[in-house]
Amino acid sequence: MMIPNLPRRPRRLPWFLLGVACTLCFFFMIFLIAAAAFMVPPQVRIERGTVLEMDLGGVLTERPSMNVFEQMMGVTGDSLWNVRRALERAKDDDRIVAVKLNVGMLQNGWATVAEVQSYLDAFRSSGKPVYAYLGSESIQEKEYAAALGADKLWIPPGGGMFIDGLRAEATFFRGTLDKLKIVPEVLAFKEYKSAGESFERTDMSEYLRESLTSLLADTQDWFVECVVSRRSLDEQAVLAQINKGLMSAHEAKSAGWVDAVGYTDELEAAIRSAADIEKYKGIGHAQYLLSQAPRKGTRSKLAVVFGEGLIISEDVDQLPFQEGVLSGPRIAAAIEAAAKDDAVKAIVFRINSGGGYIIGSDCIWRAIRNVRKPVVASMSDVAGSGGYWIAAGADKVIAQPHTITGSIGVVSLKLNMRGLFEMAGITVDDVTLADNAGMFSMFESLSEEQRALLISWMEEVYEQFKNRVATGRSLSPDVVETLAKGRVWNGKQALEHKLIDGLGGIDLAIREAKRLANIPESEEVALDMYPKPRSFFEQVFAGGMPVAMAARFGGVRPELARSLGQLPEPLLRDLSTPQPLALIPNISVR
Repeated sequence: MMIPNLPRRPRRLPWFLLGVACTLCFFFMIFLIAAAAFMVPPQVRIERGTVLEMDLGGVLTERPSMNVFEQMMGVTGDSLWNVRRALERAKDDDRIVAVKLNVGMLQNGWATVAEVQSYLDAFRSSGKPVYAYLGSESIQEKEYAAALGADKLWIPPGGGMFIDGLRAEATFFRGTLDKLKIVPEVLAFKEYKSAGESFERTDMSEYLRESLTSLLADTQDWFVECVVSRRSLDEQAVLAQINKGLMSAHEAKSAGWVDAVGYTDELEAAIRSAADIEKYKGIGHAQYLLSQAPRKGTRSKLAVVFGEGLIISEDVDQLPFQEGVLSGPRIAAAIEAAAKDDAVKAIVFRINSGGGYIIGSDCIWRAIRNVRKPVVASMSDVAGSGGYWIAAGADKVIAQPHTITGSIGVVSLKLNMRGLFEMAGITVDDVTLADNAGMFSMFESLSEEQRALLISWMEEVYEQFKNRVATGRSLSPDVVETLAKGRVWNGKQALEHKLIDGLGGIDLAIREAKRLANIPESEEVALDMYPKPRSFFEQVFAGGMPVAMAARFGGVRPELARSLGQLPEPLLRDLSTPQPLALIPNISVR
């Protein structure tokens, strides 16, 4: 007798698994509610006679992080914007009587140093003192120059200062590539465009050496001038100390480079005495900013658009982390959004970028040119190559004397990896249906025909770059050519060549924007930051939490966590894809 096939009963999810799923969902919702509540700034009460404490060290980003998970997990670095805001507000705050500046190893450029100096100078104009404590083991020219914005400089008894002159170092990989049998091909417009030298050469070209020598000389002259004027020291004595290089804490005190040798409690006692307060009470500047309500009574608004990092052509708005790269479409959209806001009278575009991809750069340039309101570009440490491309469309361009800018040129890089693979025993074969189908392969070098095609493309982009500059800066194409060729300039040199309009920081850019918008200089304006951060729940469902947790508990720096998630695939792709790039060389200056 044949038994008929009976339909199977559908499997049901065990009740305990369903309970676990519901429990997890419940706790996740509790977490979201608690996290949202956590994001509400607590009210901080500040007593009169409080000292504003600021830590100056590490990497200062241009704006505070927009990622709520980094804020919650405590992995965000500090920002130049918050330093400015804290000092600006404390200047007129009767509760704040002084500033204590803890100076550590500063990893920003010289333009940031000048910016910090100007913020401290503005605060001191109120008559309140600034005391700087040089407590790091790595006090060099940058750290010391930033501290020169203080009234008094202290150093611990075991400290020392390495004032040994400026030095620029470039790393070259050609020897390693040869050993790995990787063949690099670098094309550049023109001779000063040195971004590809690290792969092509084993040492600096005469053009790169010429540019760096000029930049370093200007910066060191400025440093010496600062020390002489702010510390009332003899110039020859300062130069002699630079040649000597190292001085201990007591030598620095004897030579007049610092005012006192002592510990932090002794410094706090000195502040208490100078400010005439009974007890030392300090507050960190991040906590201090939480205590301040937005200023009222402002009639006009300026937009401050921040562009920082490698310029890319993709819209990264949907990625977990937006910081670390400068998305052309995203920044262009931010500029357009600011322009559409009727309350915004002008736009300040803050740039800190060594360039990147052409399409992303030109996307931002076009957005600026389409704005029917004044746009003022404010350059930070670097606004070179693609960074200058995007600035050239602004009505006015402001830079610090030591901002790295210019580098009007393009470069292309291709690496042939076939030799490396064969050395590892890996062979590659192919089927090709067209003469130039291997042009973008990482296993082929360029043929003469392919090189000619690439050079023609690069020449067109180079001319486009120069035309953007000529139009934005009202210069003739012939004049732009003399300033281009990939040559890097500092802000002081750029002003002499009319590539920028003035020397100063973001405060000068704000004043210039107010002037162009016919806003009285004395009128208070609101500053609205762009791009706007996404909401808490948008960032939750974008998946930013796991990366933030890895950065917090895995010992990974947040900027490295971003890089690990975003850069490898494009990097591998671009090493085998010859294309014009607007990049400056990667040079370490100390």
